[in-house]
Amino acid sequence: MEDLFDTVNESDEPLVLVTGRAGAGRTTALAELGTRVREDGGRVSAVRFTARGDVLPLLFRTGATDSVSVPREPTLASFGPVTGARSDQAVAERAAAALLASLQQPGGRSFLLIDDAHWVDPDSLAILSALTRRAASGTIRCVCAVRTPVLEPVASEAVDELRKSGLVRHFRMRPMSRTEIGREVTSTASVLPEPELVDFLHAQSRGVRAAFREAYEHLERLGQVRVVDKRAYLVPAPRAGAPMSRGGITEMCAELGPSVLGTAEAAAVLAPLGPAMPTLAAEALEVAEEEVIRDLQVLRRHGVLHKGADGGWRFVIPQIASSLIAGMGPCTKQQFAAKAVTAVWTGAAACPDADYLSDRVVDAGKLVDSRRALGHLLRQSTAASEDRMEVALRWLGAAVELAENRSQRMMILLTHTAICHSRGKYAESLHGARRLLENFADHLSAGTAQELQAAAVVALGRLARTEPLSTLAEGHHHWPGTPEATLVTRALACGMLDRWAETDRLLAEGAEEWTAGNTTSAMFASLHRSFARLCVGDLRYFETSIEDRAGWPLRTVRRYHAEQVNLHVAGLLTSGELGPAERLLAEEELPEEELQPSSRVMISALKGDIDSATDIARRALAYRSSGGFDAGYSGMHHLIVSMLASCGKFATARQLLANARTTNPVLAHLLDLADAEYDLLLGDPVSAAAKVRSALAYAEARGIVIGLDLVWALLADLTIDLGDRATAERCLADIERLAETTPTVRNVVHALFVRAIVTGDRAAAAECLRRCGERGQPLEQTKIQAKLIKHGVADPDGLSEVYETLGAHGCLLVRARTRSIMRERGIPVPGRQEAVAENEHLLAVLMSEGLSNKQLASALRTSEKSVEGRLSRLASRTGHRSRIELSKALLNGEFETGASSA
Repeated sequence: MEDLFDTVNESDEPLVLVTGRAGAGRTTALAELGTRVREDGGRVSAVRFTARGDVLPLLFRTGATDSVSVPREPTLASFGPVTGARSDQAVAERAAAALLASLQQPGGRSFLLIDDAHWVDPDSLAILSALTRRAASGTIRCVCAVRTPVLEPVASEAVDELRKSGLVRHFRMRPMSRTEIGREVTSTASVLPEPELVDFLHAQSRGVRAAFREAYEHLERLGQVRVVDKRAYLVPAPRAGAPMSRGGITEMCAELGPSVLGTAEAAAVLAPLGPAMPTLAAEALEVAEEEVIRDLQVLRRHGVLHKGADGGWRFVIPQIASSLIAGMGPCTKQQFAAKAVTAVWTGAAACPDADYLSDRVVDAGKLVDSRRALGHLLRQSTAASEDRMEVALRWLGAAVELAENRSQRMMILLTHTAICHSRGKYAESLHGARRLLENFADHLSAGTAQELQAAAVVALGRLARTEPLSTLAEGHHHWPGTPEATLVTRALACGMLDRWAETDRLLAEGAEEWTAGNTTSAMFASLHRSFARLCVGDLRYFETSIEDRAGWPLRTVRRYHAEQVNLHVAGLLTSGELGPAERLLAEEELPEEELQPSSRVMISALKGDIDSATDIARRALAYRSSGGFDAGYSGMHHLIVSMLASCGKFATARQLLANARTTNPVLAHLLDLADAEYDLLLGDPVSAAAKVRSALAYAEARGIVIGLDLVWALLADLTIDLGDRATAERCLADIERLAETTPTVRNVVHALFVRAIVTGDRAAAAECLRRCGERGQPLEQTKIQAKLIKHGVADPDGLSEVYETLGAHGCLLVRARTRSIMRERGIPVPGRQEAVAENEHLLAVLMSEGLSNKQLASALRTSEKSVEGRLSRLASRTGHRSRIELSKALLNGEFETGASSA
């Protein structure tokens, strides 16, 4: 602790008192002080006192579990009690003189470190007082760590006397601020916590270091910390709770004895009930109320509890209550919860917090009136706002088991399943949908059964359950329902397996059946046939669907309208049609919160807003906020992975790509394409070409046309560079045929691009750039323009424009390569100092992403020897000598670029 070290060094007072709450970091501060003193050549004697009066070597934690002792000179006398020192001043003075003589060293400073000095016995306290007075004019410092509030009046009086004599310097361990908590998370976990997570940790810990650590570790155990792109997000718990061993910040309650600990546990559950808490705790613990009040006063004196003016009690540090509850056995928690619920319902206590009462109703289970519990949970679930759906799900889950009859259970389960599906909780929604379809078929309307079947199919797809999907697609299994529902569900299963040609065939052959059936089946059928036709290259059918959207089935129902708009927007954006997508959204007035995150990412990405696109993608993946069928999932990843790699963020791009593959998304050939662009930017064109061929084979095997313009354009570019002209010429024939049969603007642009680079047609190149300029997609235009220049069919002076655009959008890696090409061609590069700083920042980014020296050389298109030199200069200038240090500096915004390393 730099502040404590500076305070002690600058202090003229012989005694420095380090105070703070339990868990504030006093022990760590002392230990670090001892280490610094030793490093500076000083002598250290370090001990700690216990509640039992023992004097032990000072131990402190260096990590999650490791404890080490502060080194102490073997010749130093140890501080501790001497019989009679308290009552006989002469005994205290002799002991102090002996200790002082042992501590002193010629020409140097000595320190006596005493941890948990609030436990110091009276004899030792008398010696410490005498020692402090004798050391007043010397080079010896006593540093004592004391837990506040101080409980021993004798110790307080002794310190007050020394303070009045000017012999004491006070150092208070401040609570951690939000900024300090954020930096601590980054330092220990190498991630940047989002503000919501920092706010929660600060509120739970009140800035107390040990409470903060315990809160963070508990969130990790619950699965409530989710890391995406080195950002840590606070997400709802996937399960109700996780067992927690007694320890950490709750040790102080255990130290006070079994009775006090039991009272603390009861208070943790019952404190929100205000002044009624002591009586209820006594009843729950089956002890006299006087005993509970006595224990509460002990907890109050130790700074655990605070009693308000209204007679209510609260935990000073909320994390202590959370830890106590997490460490309880299920039966104990259930009994306390039942006591709380019964007290509120009988009027024995009041509780303004409806969420607290609802959670206690869930915890109490069968120990409270089931009918009343059910009514309460249903009312609270219905009243919950959109941003509180996660807690509503817990209440509904409990309500399902409290239902009084099949009809009621079906309705509750249906609501629970629908919310799970909308929140992307596919395992839960699949379980609920199957349960409803198999056990409640006689209670379901035809439309509801169709919706449940569609939800189950989507869940199977998002969970990568290909075997049951295949069984549905082949017609070997179906759920009870109408014939048209069975047909539509089979077609949807084909779609989730990326077999869009089969989806189209099934829906075309069964059109008479589903158009005459229930409206919900007709809605799903017409919507997915429209998307299937786009996937297989029938642009006219898809465009007609958009033009005739006034006739969309069930468009007046909000959720169906949102689903239909979303799927058409995803189709347009995956085809690169930004303008039409934005027009559709504007005309249909779909609120932004109802637009799929994948589409929001693609809109930002196509506009060139990398920061916004990346932030939306991170949050969507962290919170898993996209419920339902997400047709733009692969398209989103193709764009975001390509952009991140162009910025040098290879590890992040790889992580996102790997996560995307686990969900088995539709249009998966776009993931292969993203993988190819990743390899290309990393400097491996051979591997990139192989992955493009894999994407092509995947699409052709399934009759998928959407996205093939990207595949053929990249393959042509790569094969020309690799000397394979024959393949490039085949790409030209294929892409021109595609542009003729499916003339989207992007298909035509890429056909012109391939014609230009394969045949050397400069007129085609010029037309390609003209059309690109009309699309309002700067990164697409920049990429195409750079490649046209590379192949010699566009003016090299255009590199200056390319360079500026890349800089404006933060594409550091591609910009660095463009800078090298400009220099090779004699084109002036503006801002030499800026270029040097960018090179340094790019190197830091690549190093923090975990690239080896060989990969760094490949990405930067230089030699490994050059990379070693640049890394050495970077480490020398910044002081960051490891990838972890660099990563933390970049995350914290502490990395400073400079022109000293070229």
